[in-house]
Amino acid sequence: MERELAEVGRKLNVIPEGKFVEIVRLLERIRTQPAVQRMLDDARPRLVHLRPARRPTLQRLFCLPFEDLLINRRDPDADAGDGRITRVAMSHCWMWLAAVETSSLDPLTHALASVDADDLEGQEAIARVVWVIAARSLSNTLADRDDRDRQALLGPHEVHLEDISQICRVLRVAEPVQALRRVMPMPVKVLEDDLLHLLHKAIVTHGEGDVDRIYALLIVAMAHMAAPGALMERLAQMDLGLSKERRLELLRLLGMGMMNGLEAMSREAARSPATDLAPRAYALRDFTQAVAAAEAALKSGGLNPRQSARLGHLRREATRHVDTLLDQAKAQIGQALVPGRAMDVATMKETEASVRALTGCASFAAQLGREKVVQQALNGVVARAEEEIRVVLGDLLAGDRTREAKAAAERRIFRAVRLVEQALGPKEAEDIRVEALAQVARMF
Repeated sequence: MERELAEVGRKLNVIPEGKFVEIVRLLERIRTQPAVQRMLDDARPRLVHLRPARRPTLQRLFCLPFEDLLINRRDPDADAGDGRITRVAMSHCWMWLAAVETSSLDPLTHALASVDADDLEGQEAIARVVWVIAARSLSNTLADRDDRDRQALLGPHEVHLEDISQICRVLRVAEPVQALRRVMPMPVKVLEDDLLHLLHKAIVTHGEGDVDRIYALLIVAMAHMAAPGALMERLAQMDLGLSKERRLELLRLLGMGMMNGLEAMSREAARSPATDLAPRAYALRDFTQAVAAAEAALKSGGLNPRQSARLGHLRREATRHVDTLLDQAKAQIGQALVPGRAMDVATMKETEASVRALTGCASFAAQLGREKVVQQALNGVVARAEEEIRVVLGDLLAGDRTREAKAAAERRIFRAVRLVEQALGPKEAEDIRVEALAQVARMF
């Protein structure tokens, strides 16, 4: 059996979509086997992309509010208590719940069997009952420190304590969490006022002035944010119905998740391809701005020494990544943009990407003390491009003034102007283009 499953696993992500969906549905019926669960974990990225109507199970309904918080494994360098939940703990929690709440869950299993895969309303009606049962059972068990069920739930040395505690928090507001997830895109790139109003309404309506309930709502919202620090900054100004002490506790809890998210962004920046300069610059821009927003938000909640040290380290990492990027961009431009030497199309594209990387860095260089370095590099691009135009005009004046020579000169001028446009902007580039072409026209 293991050999057959391994063979299926090797083919699962390369077979046609229709067959892939069919096999996944069959595997879900025997997912309790460890080898099958590993295959489904490996297939998850493709499954998320396709998003077929999947056969409803109580376990899947139970997990719906947690989908944005699930991780395959916890980073050993990350703090516990960041709001995320490991898939292992989630699966363990469900198996424990299915064992101790059989009499409550069996009728729901039978009811679900008559619900179609595309009947989302019918599924969620059953899910709401599952969440209530789970919240009651888990909370009661966690509260009894001498209970054997508690030991079985948390595992040896209470290894799942933080994950199960977070599951309990989210279950208490599972229904409004699902409502938020339905209307929040992934990711939220700009925190619009309408979305902020929606979050505030959810907090007022369902938070009940309780830190755990508000935290559960917000940690799911933050999982949707491209820059969670922006939300943290707005929260610091928002009336959450909490005392000063409880507000600081909420910001502290949210801050731990944000810090771990920033460190993950830093590691991702370090792994980005060295040759992909422009996208790397944009990723570093997002990372640097996220660090700045996180620092501002955490200061409003009382920045502790450990957080301050971690932010300082992240800022140094951002500076190091930017310095490396600037060196690579300047080196490429220096080799490619040599006045008097024509560039082929491929080199021109690579040079444009390098200039875009410089302009991308210009938008946040001041936050790292690198604005002068970036501006000098951009000025160097413009100086080289202007020198290239002067050389082209000189060659045209000294050579044969044929139609072909004119066309070649105009192409070189266009490419030089294109780099000026990326470095300075369209107005400055247009002035240079008009003057250069006017000089060409006067020669003919």
